[in-house]
Order: sequence, then structure tokens, then C-alpha cells
Amino acid sequence: MDGYVESTVTSGTNHGGGTVPSGSSGVASLMEGEASGTHIYASASWCAAARKYIAERSRAHQPAARVDLCNSWLNATVVLKDTQTTVRYSVDSGYTHYYRFGRDLLLKSTNPAFPGHVIKHAAIAPSLKEAKQIVAGKVVADFARTAQEKSRARRIPQAQMDTEGVAPKESIQGLDNQESDKAVNTIVTKDAAEETTHDDSLPSVASVSSSEPVMAFKALTSRWMVLGNFQVQTSTARGAEVFRYVLPRDLMRVSKCAPNIAPFEAFSYGEFEFEFKVVLNANKFQAGRIIVAYRNDTYQATNVAYGLQGFLARPHAILDMAARNQVKVVVPWKYHNSFVRVVNTSATTTAVNAGECASIEGLVLSPLAVSSDGITNAYGQVFYRIRKANFAGMSYRVSFQMDDLIADALPLKTLKALSVGVEAAVDQLGKSRNQDKPNDPRSMVFVPKPRSM
Repeated sequence: MDGYVESTVTSGTNHGGGTVPSGSSGVASLMEGEASGTHIYASASWCAAARKYIAERSRAHQPAARVDLCNSWLNATVVLKDTQTTVRYSVDSGYTHYYRFGRDLLLKSTNPAFPGHVIKHAAIAPSLKEAKQIVAGKVVADFARTAQEKSRARRIPQAQMDTEGVAPKESIQGLDNQESDKAVNTIVTKDAAEETTHDDSLPSVASVSSSEPVMAFKALTSRWMVLGNFQVQTSTARGAEVFRYVLPRDLMRVSKCAPNIAPFEAFSYGEFEFEFKVVLNANKFQAGRIIVAYRNDTYQATNVAYGLQGFLARPHAILDMAARNQVKVVVPWKYHNSFVRVVNTSATTTAVNAGECASIEGLVLSPLAVSSDGITNAYGQVFYRIRKANFAGMSYRVSFQMDDLIADALPLKTLKALSVGVEAAVDQLGKSRNQDKPNDPRSMVFVPKPRSM
């Protein structure tokens, strides 16, 4: 009896005339007996040992199996021999009975991997039905475990050629494990095959949209610069616009001398991601709020989703004058093209508005309110930096000519006639010599002399 220790039990005589074995070994041998249909009556001490034995065996085989699963499996299997044994035990002179049910199966499966397999199990339970359920569960579990072990594919190891310590064969062309690469009159011989690795990372949209390499100047464009100032007064109504900047056009217009705008003059296209910091210099006795939000791809959509309702529905930040806080707003790159035109090309392509891929605005969410004799205005400042800037289409900047400046300053049709009259009046005083190429043949000689001490 596995895992069971019991003191010696006095022997007794059953009512059928047989002698009950004494001790724990006697209980185990009686439980494992093969007597079929036998009724045995035992003494009280033997009954105590039997109860403990049955309890341990019942706990060891939880949970109980299902008989229908076992029967379904047996119907699909060729059973050569099925031996069932039942032993009925009485531990209290016939009032309570326990059953030991055993089953031996000799199987012949249709699979040749299981020839003549034997399954043998037994169980003890208060009822015969429960004992049969436990045995059925053991039988199914035994067959499933055996089938899994025997159905595993067995791989037979194959002998490999041992190349260690074996010198390669040598011929006129060299060793057989060498490769040669010939170009014109040069032959390069290497001992092993060349291994080439490729970068499988996906290219960005900007890199495949330009035939030239995309350039970035992060150290130059990522620095903070001042963009502009704004003012809020007590007379500023709710929803009034405090500031508005079109990106990146207003950056080149307002801060054209800033160093981070220098790359804009040498490239025609760009992909940008901006970051703004709005600082409010208000008084702690002032009350009011300003909402800051951005919009992407605003060309011909300036009035779409504009106003406090649209700002509150989009990603936004709120400036509180009483708290005197500052906010950061990041404008991501969301545009209908891979790049935005940086150079103004309205003269050649009138359908494209260059320099407009997004906009950032500030509206009065809560009007400025102050106490009596308080400061009636508040000031703020907008800083910017370009977090990501990819430039494409390298070009050169055409500087303005003098004629262009005169035409812009005096757009009059009589300008040409006026210039002709002035030229005629000057000619009356005598024509001047060519000042670009002087025709005076005299030359001047300079002899350097040391400075006198």
C-alpha cells in the first residue's frame, strides 16, 4: 500500500468463514485482491485501516473520469480481452459497503504502433458506479499518455563529415575553398565567401519623394527664437484673435534674419514639425484666459472650424493670466503632399499657395478682468523652434534688382517718360565719360615705405 503506515491490526474472522489478514499489509493485500463477487465482513480495527486507505486512494485520483468517454474510445478500438473484477467489502458488519473495481484490457489498435498494448487499473469507492468512473478515467488517461509518447517522430542522427583537421585539396588554381575575383589584370583571392548585409529598414516618405538626398540641419533649426509679441486689453472681447501665424511663411517674414531660417533660402521644398512656447507676462491680480490651438493644411480653409468651439474640439492649450503660466504647442506634419513649397512661386503656379502648411492662433477664451485701478492690459511673447526640418530641392536665392525696387515703389506708367526727360536734361550739360571702364591712360605708382620710428 503506497504511502501508508499503520500499526499492527489484530486479526479477525469474517462471517463467511475466512480469516482476514492482519496489519497494514493485510489491508493492502485484501484491497488488491482479485476475488470477484465476494462478500467480506471485517473487524472494527481493520475497518479503520480500510477507511484511511480508501480516503488516500480517492484523493490520489481526483477528478473522477467519465465512463462515456471511455466507452466511446473502446468502441473505436479493437479490444482482444476485457477482464473486469468486482470485490464488495463491508466495514461495519454489512451496514456500509465499499467496492473495488478492476479492469484489464488487451488492445489491438489499427495503428501498428500499438500492438498488444495492456492497460490495467483498479479503484475503490463507496459505490460501484463511482469506482467504474475512476477506472474509466485512468484507462483513458493511460491510453492518451501512451499514444502521445509513441506517436512522436523519432529522428535518427545522420553521420556528418568531420572537416576539422582535414586540409583542403590544392590544385593549380589554388585551394578548393578559395574564391577568386578577376578584374582586368588584377586577381583578388579570398579564403571565405563574402557576406553582404542589407539594411531592411523602410525608407521615409520624404526620402522617396525627392530624387536628391533630403537634408536636415537640426543643430541650426532646433534652437529657440522669438517670433512675436501680443497684447490683451480689458476691451478685447471673447473670441477675439490675439495672434495668428501661418507656417512657415510668417517665420520667414517676421524673423527672416534669424539663423534657423537660413536653410529656407537655399531649398525649394520642406517638411517641418514646429514647436511653440507662449509666455504670458500678466499680473496676479488680473483674471482671464487665452486658448492656443493649431490647424494643419489651412490653405483655402481659414474659416473652417474656426472659433472657440473649434479650438476646444482640437488639441489646444490654455493660458491663465492669474496663474501666469506658459504653454507648449507642438504642430505635427500633416499635409496633403510630401513637401510644402518654401519659395513663393505664385507667378508661375497660381494654384499653389507657397509657404502654408499649418497655422497657429490664439483667441480670448475669457476676457481680461481687473480690479479697480488695476492694470488694464497684459502682454505675451511667442517663441518657436523647428523640431524636424527636412529640406529638398536645393536652389539659390535670386536677389532683388534695383529696377524691381523702383517698380515696386513707383508703379506708374509715366516713370519711363520721366526718366527720358531727366536724361535729356542731363545730356545738355555734356555727356559723362564711361565710369565703369575709365579711359584715362595715366597711371599712379605707389612705393611702400616703412613707418618712421
